[in-house]
Amino acid sequence: MDTDGDGIGNNADADDDNDGVPDSEDALPLDDTETEDFDGDGIGNNADTDDDNDGVSDGSDAFPYDDSESVDTDGDGIGNNADTDDDNDGVPDDEDAFPLDETETEDFDGDGIGNNADTDDDNDGIPDNQDVFPFDGSEALDTDGDGIGNNADPDDDNDGVPDDEDALPLDETEPEDFDGDGIGNNADTDDDNDGVSDDEDAFPLDDTETTDTDGDGIGNNADTDDDNDGVPDDEDALPLDETETEDFDGDGIGNNADIDDDNDGVSDDEDAFPSMTAKRLIAMVTAPVITPIPMTITTACRTMRMPSR
Repeated sequence: MDTDGDGIGNNADADDDNDGVPDSEDALPLDDTETEDFDGDGIGNNADTDDDNDGVSDGSDAFPYDDSESVDTDGDGIGNNADTDDDNDGVPDDEDAFPLDETETEDFDGDGIGNNADTDDDNDGIPDNQDVFPFDGSEALDTDGDGIGNNADPDDDNDGVPDDEDALPLDETEPEDFDGDGIGNNADTDDDNDGVSDDEDAFPLDDTETTDTDGDGIGNNADTDDDNDGVPDDEDALPLDETETEDFDGDGIGNNADIDDDNDGVSDDEDAFPSMTAKRLIAMVTAPVITPIPMTITTACRTMRMPSR
């Protein structure tokens, strides 16, 4: 045979296909369009679409003549299989949550979205830009800014009162809310919610009391002697006036201050009986007076014309 028709038979011809490659170096010595067959599959490299027979077509294979490599993510000339930092981000692949993404290295919540792109890194439902602890799924707030999240902090507002004893644990200006109306005592103008403002309430933290007339520390509702004049309220005509205990005529003016105690129209200083009504006085004056006459038994018998013994 004389494959290349050069007048030299193939047995004697050192380059049977006359492609410039000696037969001894030519994988396909009888095909002038091919000289190499990298994967030895009988198809020359020119015609073979997968020269290294790694299953990745040459057009998609960063290393078409290396069956151990097909990708070079960072384009550094080292295939990903051999490269210890495929995306060349400075983080070794075995420490990189996204070894093929140079913009990401961590995925805190393991949701498949890198921390840089993830808007809720700890997946606690609070966006990172509103989360004081974006990498702690158990914490989102730190009211007092002490570095301890509210869930773990025993005193969230750092006011010195433990949260379990603090009516308003997120307000450092308020620890108590006596009436439970949601307004702390410091800001509440009526702490006991009794309808009387604190500045007018003798007992601002007792909704059963507002007044303490005698200032003895016992509210008028509980005090049995509101004016502390020694006369019990139920016997005192003016229980809120320590200078008065009686009001003979019931006109609301105590006898000490009333210039006409019996309200008979005659002032007390001209009235012989300032505490008697005219009617009672007349009744006393006009009533018959019966004077008892001492009698002996004998006299009585004579009067009755009875025999004496």
